[in-house]
Amino acid sequence: MVKPFAAALAGLKANEYTKTPVQTQFGWHVIQLLGTRDRTPPTFDTVKDQLQQFVMSKKFKAYSDEMLKAAKVEPPLPGTPAPAAATPADKPASN
Repeated sequence: MVKPFAAALAGLKANEYTKTPVQTQFGWHVIQLLGTRDRTPPTFDTVKDQLQQFVMSKKFKAYSDEMLKAAKVEPPLPGTPAPAAATPADKPASN
Protein backbone atom coordinates (compact mmCIF):
# COMPACT_ATOMS: atom_id res chain seq x y z
CA MET A 1 0.00 0.00 0.00
CA VAL A 2 1.37 3.45 -0.84
CA LYS A 3 2.04 5.77 2.12
CA PRO A 4 -0.73 8.39 1.60
CA PHE A 5 -3.34 5.64 1.18
CA ALA A 6 -2.10 3.69 4.22
CA ALA A 7 -1.94 6.85 6.36
CA ALA A 8 -5.53 7.80 5.48
CA LEU A 9 -6.72 4.24 6.13
CA ALA A 10 -4.97 4.10 9.52
CA GLY A 11 -7.00 7.09 10.72
CA LEU A 12 -10.36 5.49 9.95
CA LYS A 13 -12.68 3.46 12.18
CA ALA A 14 -15.09 0.80 10.91
CA ASN A 15 -17.71 2.20 8.49
CA GLU A 16 -15.97 5.59 8.22
CA TYR A 17 -14.71 7.12 5.00
CA THR A 18 -12.22 9.86 4.21
CA LYS A 19 -13.82 13.31 4.30
CA THR A 20 -11.41 14.65 1.66
CA PRO A 21 -10.02 12.72 -1.32
CA VAL A 22 -6.57 11.17 -0.90
CA GLN A 23 -4.05 11.65 -3.71
CA THR A 24 -1.52 8.93 -4.60
CA GLN A 25 0.54 8.27 -7.71
CA PHE A 26 -2.42 6.16 -8.89
CA GLY A 27 -4.94 9.02 -8.71
CA TRP A 28 -7.49 10.36 -6.24
CA HIS A 29 -9.32 8.10 -3.77
CA VAL A 30 -12.24 8.25 -1.36
CA ILE A 31 -11.54 5.42 1.07
CA GLN A 32 -14.11 3.61 3.20
CA LEU A 33 -13.09 1.14 5.91
CA LEU A 34 -15.77 -1.51 6.08
CA GLY A 35 -14.15 -3.44 8.92
CA THR A 36 -10.99 -5.12 10.15
CA ARG A 37 -9.97 -8.63 11.15
CA ASP A 38 -7.09 -10.03 13.13
CA ARG A 39 -4.42 -11.66 11.06
CA THR A 40 -1.30 -13.34 12.33
CA PRO A 41 1.77 -12.42 10.27
CA PRO A 42 3.54 -15.36 8.58
CA THR A 43 6.59 -16.86 10.24
CA PHE A 44 10.04 -16.00 8.94
CA ASP A 45 10.58 -19.57 7.76
CA THR A 46 7.51 -19.43 5.50
CA VAL A 47 8.61 -16.21 3.78
CA LYS A 48 12.40 -16.68 3.91
CA ASP A 49 12.70 -17.87 0.28
CA GLN A 50 10.53 -15.00 -0.99
CA LEU A 51 12.55 -12.45 0.96
CA GLN A 52 15.82 -13.91 -0.31
CA GLN A 53 14.55 -13.75 -3.88
CA PHE A 54 13.41 -10.15 -3.39
CA VAL A 55 16.78 -9.06 -1.96
CA MET A 56 18.73 -10.80 -4.71
CA SER A 57 16.51 -9.19 -7.35
CA LYS A 58 17.15 -5.73 -5.88
CA LYS A 59 20.92 -6.39 -5.72
CA PHE A 60 20.98 -7.59 -9.33
CA LYS A 61 19.00 -4.55 -10.48
CA ALA A 62 21.39 -2.19 -8.66
CA TYR A 63 24.40 -4.03 -10.12
CA SER A 64 23.04 -4.03 -13.68
CA ASP A 65 22.05 -0.34 -13.42
CA GLU A 66 25.58 0.51 -12.28
CA MET A 67 27.11 -1.54 -15.11
CA LEU A 68 24.84 0.15 -17.65
CA LYS A 69 25.76 3.58 -16.30
CA ALA A 70 29.49 2.76 -16.59
CA ALA A 71 29.20 1.20 -20.07
CA LYS A 72 30.39 3.16 -23.09
CA VAL A 73 28.00 2.36 -25.92
CA GLU A 74 28.60 3.89 -29.32
CA PRO A 75 26.42 3.63 -32.41
CA PRO A 76 27.89 1.52 -35.23
CA LEU A 77 29.82 3.33 -37.94
CA PRO A 78 27.90 3.93 -41.18
CA GLY A 79 28.30 1.00 -43.56
CA THR A 80 29.06 -1.51 -40.78
CA PRO A 81 27.00 -4.68 -41.27
CA ALA A 82 24.63 -5.60 -38.48
CA PRO A 83 25.59 -8.70 -36.47
CA ALA A 84 23.83 -11.86 -37.61
CA ALA A 85 21.27 -13.38 -35.30
CA ALA A 86 22.34 -16.64 -33.69
CA THR A 87 20.62 -19.73 -35.04
CA PRO A 88 20.24 -23.09 -33.27
CA ALA A 89 22.99 -24.48 -35.54
CA ASP A 90 25.41 -21.82 -34.23
CA LYS A 91 24.97 -22.86 -30.62
CA PRO A 92 27.24 -25.60 -29.19
CA ALA A 93 25.58 -28.88 -28.36
CA SER A 94 24.95 -29.50 -24.66
CA ASN A 95 25.68 -32.88 -23.12
